[in-house]
Amino acid sequence: MNRYLFVFTIIFMSLLAACGPQHVDVVLATQTPVPPATGTPTLKPVPDEFAFLPDQLEIIQPGNLMRLQLLKTYPAEIPLQNSAVAISPDGRTLAVGSSSTAAILFIDLAGVNSSRKIQVDTGFQGPFDKIEYLADGTILANSTTGYQSYHLDPDGNLLARWGYPAVVSPDGKVLAYADNAGTVLVDVNNDQILGSLEGNVVLSLSFSPDGSRLAVATAGVDYLTCHVWDVVRRTLLATLNDAGDVRFSPDGKFLAVTGIEGDLTNFKIFDADGKTQLQTLSAPQGLDGSAPLLSPDGQMIFSQIPGGTPVAWETNNWQSLALPVLQGSLDSFSPDGRILITRTSDGGILLWGIFS
Repeated sequence: MNRYLFVFTIIFMSLLAACGPQHVDVVLATQTPVPPATGTPTLKPVPDEFAFLPDQLEIIQPGNLMRLQLLKTYPAEIPLQNSAVAISPDGRTLAVGSSSTAAILFIDLAGVNSSRKIQVDTGFQGPFDKIEYLADGTILANSTTGYQSYHLDPDGNLLARWGYPAVVSPDGKVLAYADNAGTVLVDVNNDQILGSLEGNVVLSLSFSPDGSRLAVATAGVDYLTCHVWDVVRRTLLATLNDAGDVRFSPDGKFLAVTGIEGDLTNFKIFDADGKTQLQTLSAPQGLDGSAPLLSPDGQMIFSQIPGGTPVAWETNNWQSLALPVLQGSLDSFSPDGRILITRTSDGGILLWGIFS
């Protein structure tokens, strides 16, 4: 990707985010979800012949990666087009954030229960651009409409709202969200602010697995910077320049950063404190600038080259991995590592796995 196009895109997103609210109070919801209006598009039930259970699938690892096969396809039709997706911790439910409104579709992957749609009363009716399941089965939904993030129970009831973007520590205890002054830390259980970390416009956030570190990618008019913080002591451990999206590895051993070198985008791998660079991962034509995608067991890291072709490396030796032909661009893994999600250019959802 051309360096200037990448930086322009990131800065444009940053300036939009800066228009969001400076401070967002935590609000507990009392209202019940609003049922979908008559005539709202809904998903068709999944045919039984395409049903599967998570325990029928192997965990996706370097040794079986070439055996990936397509499990299910959800066509790119409203409300799936360009929507946000996430799979529940038990691997049995696909949550889809509607592309047109503040709603979530819950799809039973085993085909046992009918799909259902929950309209979320957020106060803003814009769509969710990112959703993720937390360890307790609740959902964190981010939306650029109003630049807010919402904590939802499994039925779509609003539990709390925060700034945008937001991320929760792996143990579910601490949430970090961005405001114009930097990054705010919140106790998820009692919705109390714990403190803040100084910084500029925040692009992305990532907690280390033990919650002791927080990597914050920020942007300005002519720079991209990642700050690595000690959350407990509120001290800055490292500053990484020319660094965009950032992710801690699931095992906490390294930090993967989308970086720029010349006119090419690559991944820079650092130790968990961000002080020592361990490796640089790239392709002859560079990477496309998307965030690092790590398998839940930390054994693989994925990216894409310009044009969408996926590439992958094994993290124990940083050797490139052969990949089967995959339709669509890489999106995410299920929490148990048994399902890989890709998205077609028109927004369709494809699920990939390996039958035992």
